[in-house]
Amino acid sequence: MENRSKIIVRTSIIGILANVGLVILKAIVGLFANSIAIIMDAINNLSDALSSTITIIGTKLSQKKPDAKHPYGHGRVEYITSLAIGVIIIVAGVGAIVESIISIIEKREPTFSVISLVLISIAVLVKVAIGLYFRHVGKKVKSEALKGSGMDALFDAILSFGTLVSIVVSLFWDVNIEGYIGAVIGLFMIKSGIDVLRTSLSSIIGERTSKEVSEAIKHLVCQNPEVKGAYDLIVNNYGPDRGIGSIHIEVSDEMTAKDIHPLTRKISAQVYKEFGIIMTVGIYATRY
Repeated sequence: MENRSKIIVRTSIIGILANVGLVILKAIVGLFANSIAIIMDAINNLSDALSSTITIIGTKLSQKKPDAKHPYGHGRVEYITSLAIGVIIIVAGVGAIVESIISIIEKREPTFSVISLVLISIAVLVKVAIGLYFRHVGKKVKSEALKGSGMDALFDAILSFGTLVSIVVSLFWDVNIEGYIGAVIGLFMIKSGIDVLRTSLSSIIGERTSKEVSEAIKHLVCQNPEVKGAYDLIVNNYGPDRGIGSIHIEVSDEMTAKDIHPLTRKISAQVYKEFGIIMTVGIYATRY
């Protein structure tokens, strides 16, 4: 597979370019329509471009080689990156709520047009495409930062859709509901940001290896005919696809060190190739 960091950086650059384009489009429409919802939507897209920039910086920093203070590398920097993105999502949600409430109190009356309707419709479709693309790539390369950005983009699409609904209602029924829609969607954005923060903090603190991965590792190890059992599996995570662990295997006490040495090296290579985990293998010798 193509280098993971290159995929993340390329995806983030695509996101930056797309969001900058949306910022320009929505800012122009928002200013001409005197719509606080559209202008806030543009600012929110600007925060998305910032999120993608942070993702690139985090990915680059995580690729730094191990040093004396960080012998296991800098992979966990990516979790800090996704933490920052979670904060950005929450701030954007709070901003959307505040501006929506101000819009309701001041009874601002936007002047929408059919052109506004068409342009915001295009923006919604673009944002959905960005969100789905980011989530797909994020799951593929196991990047919480990309998945967080993808979720943010999808919520932005919902926010833009809310603005679209308010435009339709304003054009056909002459009723202004954009402030209420913006406030409700802002609450959903805050929840999304909290979910991203929770996931990121859990990874930083250190999560237990999932049962599925543990069972898969043991199954792989036991595929070697000399291995009679696999026990005491421990895996420490130092970033996406970057782990260090240990496992004990049960072998016959008739095996010699000359037999065991190539077996443990083979197992270590198998686990690293399949799971990206550097594995230390110990033995339990049993009489059969």
